[in-house]
Amino acid sequence: PLFAVFALMMYVMPIYALTTGRNFANVMFAEFVLYYAPNSVALVGLVIMLKAFGLSRPMTAKTLSWEGTLFLFFARWPWVLWGTLSAVRDCITKSFVEFRVTPKGSGPKHLLPARA
Repeated sequence: PLFAVFALMMYVMPIYALTTGRNFANVMFAEFVLYYAPNSVALVGLVIMLKAFGLSRPMTAKTLSWEGTLFLFFARWPWVLWGTLSAVRDCITKSFVEFRVTPKGSGPKHLLPARA
């Protein structure tokens, strides 16, 4: 839930700052990089270390890639937010909605038409 909220705020806060003329932080870019870089380097180092131990899936996954970045910022967070809101709705209404990427269970399997 926090990931989805913070990702949404990543888009909302700059728009809010531009429309109201309000600054959220009074720092220069170089100072921002000095604060931000150690955390980024530490996290990338952790990923490299985990990959060296053979703990990445898939094993050939890149540590940094444009595909991973695009997926994280444009494709993943809306689904996390949608799932979180669905879970909150299910909790309030005492209902249940299943999310399944692939069919599960022992029910009949429907084949796709040949032209699909």
